[in-house]
Amino acid sequence: MKNPYHAYRKKMLYYDVNFAHPSEGGAEKLHQFGKKMLNLGYDDLYGWAMFLISNDHLAKREIEKGKFYLDELKQVADEKQGYPMVYWLMLDGNCQAFYFANIDHCLKNAQHALNLYKSANLDDQLVLYYILQLHLVAFSMKGEIEQAFRCAIEALQCKLNKAFIARKASTYSWLGNMEAEQTKNYKAAIFNFLKAAEIHKKNDNLAYYASILTKLALLYCKIKKYDKAFETIQDAISIATERKMNYMVVTFHITLGIVYRLRHEYDQAQECFKLVQTADIKIDPRELANCYLETGHLYTDLDDYELAIHHFQQALTIYTDKEMDEDIFYALITIAKMYLKKEQPAMMKKYIDQAESISPKIKNESYMVMFFEVYYRYFKMVEKYKEALEYVEKYIDLKDQLEKETTRLNLEVIEIKYETIRKYP
Repeated sequence: MKNPYHAYRKKMLYYDVNFAHPSEGGAEKLHQFGKKMLNLGYDDLYGWAMFLISNDHLAKREIEKGKFYLDELKQVADEKQGYPMVYWLMLDGNCQAFYFANIDHCLKNAQHALNLYKSANLDDQLVLYYILQLHLVAFSMKGEIEQAFRCAIEALQCKLNKAFIARKASTYSWLGNMEAEQTKNYKAAIFNFLKAAEIHKKNDNLAYYASILTKLALLYCKIKKYDKAFETIQDAISIATERKMNYMVVTFHITLGIVYRLRHEYDQAQECFKLVQTADIKIDPRELANCYLETGHLYTDLDDYELAIHHFQQALTIYTDKEMDEDIFYALITIAKMYLKKEQPAMMKKYIDQAESISPKIKNESYMVMFFEVYYRYFKMVEKYKEALEYVEKYIDLKDQLEKETTRLNLEVIEIKYETIRKYP
């Protein structure tokens, strides 16, 4: 008698690939199919089905619905272990990381899932990919960048069914972000984002493709390829316009405005930022605040410090409403810098004091370098040279420390890549 498992697994492949646009009953139909798989003894297919349903609800922030299926999966996992437990550990880890900011719990789950996968001799490259991706997320959010790189490169070696190759775009995007933000290796970041863009374009995931083009445009600016940046962001806006992605059309103009500013085309940059600020659709607060910040930078370039301060304060108002400490900190320092240029130490000190009050919460050390620099320049302006010397030493020490860490991390990443080439020739 022919084993029906392969036919059921093929059906699960279809569900997974198409679940973003479910039809014929959607989640409930998949739930019934999952329970049927459990009754037939196909624990892996049951775990996979529950993983899809719960993850979909959690992604939509339907926490209670997601938790309902998560709890059902946990009951089965406690009894069966194996695949159901691995899937539950991954789901619970994702939930803990993204909704409760419990990164340690997420990492513990990821490590438990990997140990169980190996000890139970499970053999499913897609599951292994998901486990490594969860490690990548946890290590990256904890700031353990070397481990995150290692997991990302291992994940890319997983041999996935051609229907799931698109999943690797996510890994390439994580690598791109880490290269851009941690190693400052912008060419490597561009390489990884281009790989992600290629996958999304090939699979007709044009919303993701267009979003990655905006990141590429900003990275081209980092290496002063402004014409390439302009061409890239124009492509993104064209795709969003053609597909009637109205929100993206508007917010992509922030990136276009940045490119215009760096090309010294200030009138066009101003028009882009104004389009976002006056849009008749609701803009995410962080993106809107970023638009005001970029407008402030534009007026700084034009030496119009009053208008620059006005726009930085607009951003600060939005950030304060949303209690975004690191964004608030950056805006306060930026305003203090404007008063430094205007040679108004009293106003400068007002914003420095506000920044100092939240500085214990700041984990972004690049922001702390900016803070020490602006404090040192304030003390120098008011001729308090002892304090100026104290803060210039803090500024230089932390700046040197970050540069050394970036160099060390670059060398570590090169070693990880070399090890991978040897392991997977």
